[in-house]
Amino acid sequence: MPSTNHSWYVAFALVLILVVVSFLIVKPFITALLGAIVLAYIFYPVFEWLIPKVKFRSLAAVITTIIALFLITTPLAFVLNTATAEAHFFYMNIKQRLTIDSLINVDCPRESTSFFCSLVNRVNELSGQEDIQSKIKEMLSNAITWLAKATSEFVLTLPRIMLNFVIMLFTLFYLFLDGKTIADRLYRALPFKAQHQKAIQRQLSEVIYATVYGSIIIAVLQGVLAGIGFWVFGIGSPVVWAMVTTVLAFIPFVGAWLVWFPAGVLRLIEGYDAANSHVLWSGILLLVYGVIIISGIDNLLKPKIIGERARVHPVLIMIGALGGLLVLGPVGFVVGPVALALAKTLFEIYEKEQSTVTTE
Repeated sequence: MPSTNHSWYVAFALVLILVVVSFLIVKPFITALLGAIVLAYIFYPVFEWLIPKVKFRSLAAVITTIIALFLITTPLAFVLNTATAEAHFFYMNIKQRLTIDSLINVDCPRESTSFFCSLVNRVNELSGQEDIQSKIKEMLSNAITWLAKATSEFVLTLPRIMLNFVIMLFTLFYLFLDGKTIADRLYRALPFKAQHQKAIQRQLSEVIYATVYGSIIIAVLQGVLAGIGFWVFGIGSPVVWAMVTTVLAFIPFVGAWLVWFPAGVLRLIEGYDAANSHVLWSGILLLVYGVIIISGIDNLLKPKIIGERARVHPVLIMIGALGGLLVLGPVGFVVGPVALALAKTLFEIYEKEQSTVTTE
């Protein structure tokens, strides 16, 4: 018996050491691996559709990986390029307005008694004061310094980023080939009853489906539609505001209206005070566009895409998404809600097991 116990302790210590060492080895690439898992889930229907078309699973996996690569890098490059141009334009525009003591470029007569024009004129007067101008210039200088530092840090970490990207694509390719087999083995290895294993599998599938095909896709779609509307109706920096709309659209209880509604109202006030019918109508049409198109898409598609499938409280989705974003970056938008949903499912399994024990 002592010999048996000794062997058990040695085996347990060896397994524990291997688990810790394996985690330390994988830790630098955990975000890349999680990203590959999320992308594999998103693009797996494309992979299955391609198999009968190209006849070979490996070729279908290569094509699907290339499609995923193209769909990731193309929008990212466009957004980075446009955001850089918008930021430069914003900086130069603010700097130029400070020289002419007109921070807000709205044509408001000095003698106007309306609240909006009084506020605009007051802000422009304050911006003309030397101490306030120096503060604004200092803020702009700090922003440029931070941006330069962030850019230099990005360049220094570029080899590591590229390595993670290659690992993600490499893992993605093999997840297409062997992902289902690996997932089935993991589910069977769970130390739960068969019915609980199925419950965990079902919950994970439903939450990933709801998060990926529901919240993220609809939020991105709302951001794109908002950007188009901002560009058409003359709102400045449409790409920047489209990105802000995308983030807010993903958060429950907040929504895209927090961007397009103030933008439309400000456009209305601007057009009314300047007696400009074009600006006035652009504000009205932006509000109508926001209600029917931007937020209408959310009300129309989200129930159909998500429905009651996730069965997870919106607060868990919100906290999981934001917390995951802070810890893991963009991939955390999906991993965060999935982790909290899994914790919820395990708690429910524990409750059922406890109630069964109590009944017995």
